[in-house]
Amino acid sequence: MILATFPILTVVYAQDGIASRSAKLDEVRANRAVRANERKVVIDAKRLELKTTQEARRASFQAKLAEMKDQQKATILENLNNRYPNINERWTTHFSQVLDRLEEVLAKIATHSADTAAASKAITSARIAVDNQSLQSYVITITDESNLRSAAQVSNQQLRSDLGVAREAVKSAREAVQAARALIKQAPIQPSASESAVDDIIK
Repeated sequence: MILATFPILTVVYAQDGIASRSAKLDEVRANRAVRANERKVVIDAKRLELKTTQEARRASFQAKLAEMKDQQKATILENLNNRYPNINERWTTHFSQVLDRLEEVLAKIATHSADTAAASKAITSARIAVDNQSLQSYVITITDESNLRSAAQVSNQQLRSDLGVAREAVKSAREAVQAARALIKQAPIQPSASESAVDDIIK
């Protein structure tokens, strides 16, 4: 009779463990949602602060375009300039989504009592880099019609360089999460399809 109770106790303990991890995961997710809202408030405030300066730069750019003799070149330059904010927004949104998924993976790792401090710090650093990058504005500086190509190249190269910094921060966060996952002593967690996709997103 005593031996027969062992399987029952094992099941009860397993269920308790699953319930505990589930509750912890829900708590982590709730805290993450609060932080996300707080971060949005800060970003919106910073964006509002920068609005006047950025609008002034764009107005100056439009004024320079109007003064150009070759309006065909002016149109090409304007189209190029309009692409930069779209590119920046697309990539920073992408990076932010990757970090969201990394945080979800880390939350699951944390429920197994693994040390996630380093990974959490790396994600926070990456968040700061991506959030700051999302606030950047790129406007071509026109000084002379003879150097339009080089002026456009300067803005393009700056955008690529800045995005590269954010990308490296996200890559470091991904590597930190992978390291945290490796610390789990029990059987490795099989990632979901969305988690596996993170490994392929940033190479």
